[in-house]
Amino acid sequence: MAIWSAKEESEEYHKLANWLAKYHTDLAANATQAQEAVEDYAKWLEENKHKMTAPAGVGKENYNWWLKNVHLFPYTWEQCRDIVAHEDNRVITFLKLEENRNRNLPPLKPVSSQEEYKKSVRESLDHASKFLREEEIFTTQDYLNTDDSYVSNPVGDDGL
Repeated sequence: MAIWSAKEESEEYHKLANWLAKYHTDLAANATQAQEAVEDYAKWLEENKHKMTAPAGVGKENYNWWLKNVHLFPYTWEQCRDIVAHEDNRVITFLKLEENRNRNLPPLKPVSSQEEYKKSVRESLDHASKFLREEEIFTTQDYLNTDDSYVSNPVGDDGL
């Protein structure tokens, strides 16, 4: 999920209003109103931010109530923090163990071209698929392969 600035959100409403003007003229004014509301709110925030000196947030007690009663989540904020801290320690421990296990191997070389990147991704996918099949971790279908569709754009079509 991306966090947009008010300017980016305003631009999106502007694009939407232009599109709606072509296909749904009765809704274009609503999109323009939304754009203006976003711009007005951003302006109001900017003009009043000097007054906003109180700490932000709802507090642990209210957050815990929200977790329990809205999300039916069995853990408190403190328990979540402890779980994350334990997981962080576990990950760092395993990283250090792997670094130690691989200490005599040469360092990894970064790829130098798009083609080299595609080749390394394809080889990695082939290796993982072969491992899953040979070790019978789970069944993989024959039509799952590493053709260019899996490696053509490393960041995806939406830029993420």
